[in-house]
Amino acid sequence: MPSAYKHFLHQAFLSLDEFASQLADVLSCPVTIENLNHELVAYSQHGEGADAARISTIISRKVPDHLIQRFWKEGIMEALHASSEPVAIQNMQDVGLGPRVALSIRNQKGSVIGYIWVSETRRSLTLDEKQWLKRVATKASTLLQKEGRAGQNSSDMERLWRLLTGTFSESDIPPELHREGIRGCVLILDAIEETKSVHFQRLLTEKRFLSIVDGARMIILVLGQDVIEEVTILVKAVSVSCVYACGNPTDMGAGLSRSYEQALRLLLLKERFTKQLETAIFYYESGPLRYIPAYEEESRASDCHPALSILLAYDHVHHTSLLPTLAIYVQEGGHMMRTAEKLHIHPNSLQYRLKRISELTDVQLKSSLERSGLLLDLHQQSWLHLWKTHK
Repeated sequence: MPSAYKHFLHQAFLSLDEFASQLADVLSCPVTIENLNHELVAYSQHGEGADAARISTIISRKVPDHLIQRFWKEGIMEALHASSEPVAIQNMQDVGLGPRVALSIRNQKGSVIGYIWVSETRRSLTLDEKQWLKRVATKASTLLQKEGRAGQNSSDMERLWRLLTGTFSESDIPPELHREGIRGCVLILDAIEETKSVHFQRLLTEKRFLSIVDGARMIILVLGQDVIEEVTILVKAVSVSCVYACGNPTDMGAGLSRSYEQALRLLLLKERFTKQLETAIFYYESGPLRYIPAYEEESRASDCHPALSILLAYDHVHHTSLLPTLAIYVQEGGHMMRTAEKLHIHPNSLQYRLKRISELTDVQLKSSLERSGLLLDLHQQSWLHLWKTHK
């Protein structure tokens, strides 16, 4: 590498401001240095090509919260905490952020104490330069600690994001979760504008649960001796038009990221199976439906129960509704009266249809295993529209 790069690593700096300025000169790129709390501790001059995100950070002396949340959602902060390798960040025009390279600054114990951000609005860094920046981050660590600007405690927002993404340290885990019998889970409320009832806000304040607003969603870490009851109380306090989803309870800090993933999956399932999951709060309440996305990815149409093709062809020729009858029957768990009500037919008519289905397909309708398999098959995208349009 050119001598300027080697000289920088051996140069003595009086301050982080001088350090950032000289680093920007060597790279011909604007440089920003932040502490653990994303507070601005040093930055170089803009020059040409400064983006809106950098300007707003310098003006407020701190990275705006919406940017921090975006970095966590995109996996950027997770990558920075997971390793000392440089992280390439693509253009995010919707938040005024140009391309960047970021690195974590770590202390002697390997804990993250800050970050270096190099803007690539003027030019892109080479692979050698990115690797060289790891040595730069080590040098920055000494200055950051010497000036006492590393920051001690990150915000509750970042603490919660670390728990949600599984990049937390022991100090991030709520102390309540260490108590016997206390469990936690992650609740997501969609359409946040609908949750602003006085009763809901009072509950949230009284319980002192960690929460963040992420766009139109509110994410809440719910803790309690009876965490299922705690979640149910919160859900009852929000508007009926608000969509809610909660991951399964856990008694370990490591399980909270899993609970968050489950809550996100339940939201997606609710979009797809709105009626079936209308009252479901927890992920475990989604039953076999939660396996359908993974089942669709791995199965092929030929893997489905042969009864489906037989009934589809029979209905087409004879203008009957045996396929949707079977679908509603397995969806209702084999319950005759509920199935008849859903189909708006007499139980005797349903009995006749089920007998005809058995004759045509040899399907064992009394077998819960076979019904479960049919339920999964019938709710695959490739079959769902077929029986719904043949009702």
